[in-house]
This record gives sequence, C-alpha cells and structure tokens, in this order.
Amino acid sequence: MNKFIYTQWRDFFSHPLFIILATPLTYLLTGTIYAAQIVKLSLLPFFMLYLFILINQFLEKMADNWLQKPEKVLTFILLVSETINLLVIIYFISSLNALIGLLLVLYSLLIQGHSYLIKIGMDWFSIVMQAIFKGGILTYLSFSIQLSFIPNTLFLWSIPLIVLALLIELGNYQLKLEQIAVLAQKTIVSVQNLHILFIGLLVLLYLSSFFILWPTFGYTTLFLLLSIPMAVKVMRSSHSVKKEEMKRSSRLKQLSAYSIFFLLIFAAIVSTRFF
Repeated sequence: MNKFIYTQWRDFFSHPLFIILATPLTYLLTGTIYAAQIVKLSLLPFFMLYLFILINQFLEKMADNWLQKPEKVLTFILLVSETINLLVIIYFISSLNALIGLLLVLYSLLIQGHSYLIKIGMDWFSIVMQAIFKGGILTYLSFSIQLSFIPNTLFLWSIPLIVLALLIELGNYQLKLEQIAVLAQKTIVSVQNLHILFIGLLVLLYLSSFFILWPTFGYTTLFLLLSIPMAVKVMRSSHSVKKEEMKRSSRLKQLSAYSIFFLLIFAAIVSTRFF
C-alpha cells in the first residue's frame, strides 16, 4: 500500500504537464504566502506575474531551438509569445512601477539568452544570475506586487531559495555537459567537478534552510526532511555520464520535481507564521 502511494505521488510530481505549470507557481509561493498573512491578496498581479514566468519558460525553449537552427527565421508563435511577454511587462510598468518592469525585462533577457551566454563562454554568469532571479528576485516581486515593499525577513528567507535555484541550474548545466561527453565518447573532467559542487550545494541547502528557518518556525522546519529521499535520488542520478544510465529527459524531470517538492514544503512552513 505504501509503495503504491509513493508510486502515485512520484508519477504525479514527475508528470511533464504538472512540472510545466507548477514550476512558475513555486517561484512565487513563499513571497505570496507571506504577503497573504498581512494583506488580502490581489489576484490579477499574481496571475500576471505567473503568466510572465510561464511564457518565458516557453520562450527559453523556443530561443534555444531558434539559436541552433542554421537559418534564423522568426516564427509566428515566437512573435506572438514575445508580444504577450511585452504586454505583461507594460502592465506592471503602468499599474505598479518602472523598477518592477525593469527587473522583468532583465529576467526575460537572461532566460531567453541563457543558451547564447553559454555559447559565448559566460556559463557561470548565466547560472548564477538565473539562480538569483529565480530564487531571490521573483520571491521579492511576488511579495512587493501585493504590498509595495520588501521586508528584511524575506531577504533572509530567500537565501535557501537562491541556493536551491543554483543547485537546479547547476544540475541542468551538468546534464548538458554529460550529453556532450557521451556524444564525444569521452569523459569531461569538469563534469566530475560539477558533481562534487552539486553535492556541496545540496548540503548547503539543508544547512542554510535549518539555520535560517529554525529560529522562527522551530520544529515545523523538520518537514524539510520529507524531501531528503528525493534529494538522495537526485544526487545519485547526477553521478554517471554513461549512455546506459537514466535518460537526460528523465533526470531533468527528476530535478524539476525535487525543486517543486522542496519549494512546496518551504512555502508550507512559511505559512505557519502568524502575526
């Protein structure tokens, strides 16, 4: 019975449609739940920010495919998506303030230009900046669109979220390098170094989470331990570069599922704070 329940939950969290729709939501959960404890939420700004992240998630894939094509032809879908993206940014500039609009423009450029930055050798700049934006700035924006300020507490709570985002971006980058290693039929030394860094970040994620959350939430912080089994599986699957190991797409889903699960628990812990 327990194995059946575990299998059902694993399949649910690994379903591609769930990952696509839930990933942008989890970036906003902590800031939104924190804001909801202070003020009644405005749903339109929340939905528009969710739509912005979701559309940029698609634009990242389209930009990556477009960059790999020999002939750089703008497709109708790409133009429509960029138009929607621009309209959402204009909404935030007109209804809130220009600073939020500027941050959204920078986020959009960073996400869509990710593959190009790697291509020109700015791998680590792209990885670190994506982690800061996804783990930190989106958290701050999700709060500030509700209350027009950012509390110092949120800056502190965002540290584990940035570490998690860095962990996921590093895992995705490692998978790309492994794919290159397999195609070239050789082992790239940096892949093994990335694995060591990956494990270090995983340890740092839990240490920072407990150190930062425990003074405020106490024993509730222990719920993060529920994500340990998924973390162990992610860590194990990140070690091999052999062809016969888990497919890259499956490992990408595993990484994303772990991120979603951890962020759901993190946001649930934050929701237990009362004013």
